[in-house]
Amino acid sequence: LTETRKRVDAAASRKTSLSDRLANVIDQLQLTDDAETRKRLEKSKLTADKALTISAMVTEMTDPMSKNANMWKEDLSHSDFDASAYNSVVNAAGETMKNLTDVMPLLLTKLHTVEHKFPSDNISSSILRIRELIAQTRSVASKVQVSMKFGGKSAVNVNLKTNLADLKAYSSISLYINPEAHQQQPQDRFIMYLGHKNAKSDYMGLAIKRNNLVYIYNLGSGDVEIPLDSKTISTWPEYFSLVKIERLGRHGKVLLTVPSQTGATEEKFIKKAEASGSDSLLDLDPDNTVFYVGGVPERFKLPASLNLPGFVGCLELASVNDDVVSLYNFHNIHNINTATAPPCVRNKLAFSQSRAATYFFDGTGYAVIRNIERRGKFTQVTRFDIEVRTPVDNALVFLMVNGTKFFSLEIQDGYLRVLYDFGFSKGPVLLDDSMKKAQINDARFHEISVIYHNFKKMILVVDRKHVKSVDNDKTPIPFTDIYIGGAPAQILESIKAHVAADIAFRGCMKSFQFQKKDFNLLEEPDTIGISYGCPEDSLMSRKAYFNGQSFIASSQKVAPFDAFEGGFSFKTLQPSGLLLYHSEGVRTSSLS
Repeated sequence: LTETRKRVDAAASRKTSLSDRLANVIDQLQLTDDAETRKRLEKSKLTADKALTISAMVTEMTDPMSKNANMWKEDLSHSDFDASAYNSVVNAAGETMKNLTDVMPLLLTKLHTVEHKFPSDNISSSILRIRELIAQTRSVASKVQVSMKFGGKSAVNVNLKTNLADLKAYSSISLYINPEAHQQQPQDRFIMYLGHKNAKSDYMGLAIKRNNLVYIYNLGSGDVEIPLDSKTISTWPEYFSLVKIERLGRHGKVLLTVPSQTGATEEKFIKKAEASGSDSLLDLDPDNTVFYVGGVPERFKLPASLNLPGFVGCLELASVNDDVVSLYNFHNIHNINTATAPPCVRNKLAFSQSRAATYFFDGTGYAVIRNIERRGKFTQVTRFDIEVRTPVDNALVFLMVNGTKFFSLEIQDGYLRVLYDFGFSKGPVLLDDSMKKAQINDARFHEISVIYHNFKKMILVVDRKHVKSVDNDKTPIPFTDIYIGGAPAQILESIKAHVAADIAFRGCMKSFQFQKKDFNLLEEPDTIGISYGCPEDSLMSRKAYFNGQSFIASSQKVAPFDAFEGGFSFKTLQPSGLLLYHSEGVRTSSLS
């Protein structure tokens, strides 16, 4: 209850903050009275009024979520927990997301009309801020990391944001599972289904059968069932385990990770199989695809292999391919029952080898620490520490801004770059890894330390090794807030002449410290769009751009002249071009 209360408290706080900021932007638009823009505002009054009306509708629709979340928070603080408050939150969240799905495209269309038909700096800036708040509101719903309790007749129809075309060649789904109190022979139960509404072919599913976790997929040539018989359900611990199902072409795999509650050790189990036939793609139509977790509505007909009673226990979604997903970003829910118990609490550090909180940034959010000196002071030796893990070439790691003064730590072409100006007479000072001593974008964790010594020397350290130092005029640090992994659009806009990598960070961060003091980034009230954990899939690069002169060469030994199977997806406007080439002695093979 304590953990759940903290999560609800944080979600409610972020929700209130978003609503207040959106209302403030709308007020500013309504009160705009600049003499130069008044005439144009009068001309665009009808169109702008429509956009503002819809914006007000967004605020109105998000209010029930906030009110019910607060009710839930209050109930959770008492031992005699009342499940009705939680049910209200769930229902309000569903209605909000459904309404936002309908309203947001219309709102964005109206904003586009106002922005381009009657351009004005004031209007364009405010519209940009509204767009950002809309994106943040969506992001919050997709990253709620709280489980749901299923009673056997419950179901969640998840709002899947992943591009289904990206699931064709490769598909992976990760989720945390905590089944009901174990029996010697657990009942067969349905867990999950992603596929066509007619459920005849092209789907992925998960179930409990004959005391085994079973992964089932169908690419058009019949079901493939992969039972994880090396770890029967009756031997699972009575806390969350992590399950990941994968499919690469015709090849499928199920992985189970069982953490230790007392240490950093883990048990891992894996089982593989292969589909027969020549079908190797998961063909899903966006207009005819559903993603059910925990159960299905009574009228929905599952394929025979998954047609089982609903799940009993707690489930929490983690990711689909590279995207973080949440059960609370749903189209609708069925019979969610919390009369007996609230959602199960999951130890967020259980799957972290270092036992330090790790945060995932998907490129849409950022963390904000206000009044950073509440935990430490800027002194003659000021130090910032953070560990990052990313595959990207360019990203913003952290940023501080105060008017025209700023400090930015970026990844540029895979290496660190520091640029800062505390009001120096000679302008900004550059500190970059010009000698390329420490590559950052290799998808491994790297410890980064930035040390400001005696108010006149900046020092960059990576993995406890000195990279570079630079001197500047003796000047104290003039900041109070720090943005981590990204920043609001208006902040980036204010220093766009200096910050090269205005791309939000994608990857994982942990152990952020200021003056050796730790901060929990998710507990900071203005943090938006990040989550706990570090999904491995998010660190893989599965896409590449080729300019006509570039190529990728593999060091792996392949034998395409014997039994060989390979595949890839591509998009191009060119009528011809070489896609794949292999040579071995006098023998060659190619695909164009």
